[in-house]
Amino acid sequence: MGVLRPEAITLPEQRVISAPAGTAVEPITPEDPTAFLAALPTTAGTWALVAVVTNDPLLDDALPGRVAEHHTLTYSDGASEVTLEARQLYHAADAHDALVREAGPDAELAEAVVAGTVVGERAERTGDGQTRVMWTHDAAYFEAVGPSDAALALVAALGL
Repeated sequence: MGVLRPEAITLPEQRVISAPAGTAVEPITPEDPTAFLAALPTTAGTWALVAVVTNDPLLDDALPGRVAEHHTLTYSDGASEVTLEARQLYHAADAHDALVREAGPDAELAEAVVAGTVVGERAERTGDGQTRVMWTHDAAYFEAVGPSDAALALVAALGL
């Protein structure tokens, strides 16, 4: 009667060849964050948030009078640090204007794409071993600045 029944299959135990990459440093969590600050990641791939400074938006020169919030975040992968300037503006047009102002009038703007969806615009500037990646996401404007490879690695880990 057991002729048509298949033999029992025994699956081997699962083995982890290599653990997923984690952060080399412990991320911090901002105290009493605004909704905008709370939405920013404390980790991105191997990068961890290590410092946060909340700046006075009235003193911000990215687009005077149009910045609602401005935070300076520092991310580290244990070997390099990248500074991320995060600004919440009042309108998407304000974020576009801040990008154009910081990138320069002759800068080539590209689409900022996250998970296959266009979320804004993007530009890059490189010089003296530093890279500045600037992008918009609706009414937010961001600038990641650091050693060239590190800045590009953080931006990629953020999904851009």
